[in-house]
Amino acid sequence: MPFNIVTATSEVITRDRDVGAITALQAVENSTGILVRDPDNLPDGVQAIKGVFCGEETMLDQAEAGVRATFGAQYEVIRAGRPFLELMDKGVNKGSGAAHLATHLGLTADEVMAFGDEDNDVAMFDYAGLAVAMGNGNDAAKAHADYVTASNDDDGLARALQKFVL
Repeated sequence: MPFNIVTATSEVITRDRDVGAITALQAVENSTGILVRDPDNLPDGVQAIKGVFCGEETMLDQAEAGVRATFGAQYEVIRAGRPFLELMDKGVNKGSGAAHLATHLGLTADEVMAFGDEDNDVAMFDYAGLAVAMGNGNDAAKAHADYVTASNDDDGLARALQKFVL
């Protein structure tokens, strides 16, 4: 199963010389390129912020329990969309990121509105005063949301902003 490193500058590093479509998608989503490197031959100063198992949904579905059992005590293990299973330092997730940003801006959790559609948004939803899941989101995101709006394709973000902010 392909495993990639994402750096602090969003670069995608893989050792897989046969770069697949999911790794290419990951690079496009990060607006970056792909470095093919052996882990023992990484560029100087590389700071990995997360590791990502990536591949077809059914392959990750079969591997997810084993990945959680192997790495779950040491790392946050979260499904970020169907083709990505991410590993990050314990306590690093969208919820802790939202809390850090809110504190920096002088906001309380009650003043934070969060939008999301996947498992990796659940921690952020649990933090935010108002959690809005997209209509095209998965069941876990919708279950943790305070409100479910229309899908991305049906202007769900704009509709929720009109309902709660404007």
